[in-house]
Amino acid sequence: MRKPKLNAQSTTFGIKMGDPPRKFGGKITKGSDFVYKCEKVPRPHPNMEKYYVWSYPETGIAWIESVGFKHQNDSYGKSIRIEMDRIAKQITSKYGQWNDHVDSILPNSYFTEAQDWSESVSANQRSYSYSWKITHHGALQSILRTQMIGIHILQSFLSSPRNQSLIL
Repeated sequence: MRKPKLNAQSTTFGIKMGDPPRKFGGKITKGSDFVYKCEKVPRPHPNMEKYYVWSYPETGIAWIESVGFKHQNDSYGKSIRIEMDRIAKQITSKYGQWNDHVDSILPNSYFTEAQDWSESVSANQRSYSYSWKITHHGALQSILRTQMIGIHILQSFLSSPRNQSLIL
């Protein structure tokens, strides 16, 4: 698979590193001095519903995170992993093969059975993610950026099974 040429101006969701959050309707999140929820992004992903940026006065936007729609899932985590793998394939078509794929559980976890997969993620005892290390070559510098997707759980105490969201 051929990797596209990327430069320091390349963007994620149309957001360029260093941009000010106000450019995207960014509003500071409660309890944080640097995390902003953006109202709109130039190139939204159809499976994502919320976009957050970490922005600092010295750097502008330094990190972008998107949150997917709530996803009904089974205790084995099969459907959420299928969705994650599908999105990873989409990202691979833009950035090339991923550098790291993590599907691991803490060694002392008590969620060791296959049907405990979702519960182990919910208990922060399992990680499932893909990451790409991308070097952008600009006129004055090279910038190393990591593109990552992973699963986080948003717990709903009123419904079962648990809802899971993709973080891209």
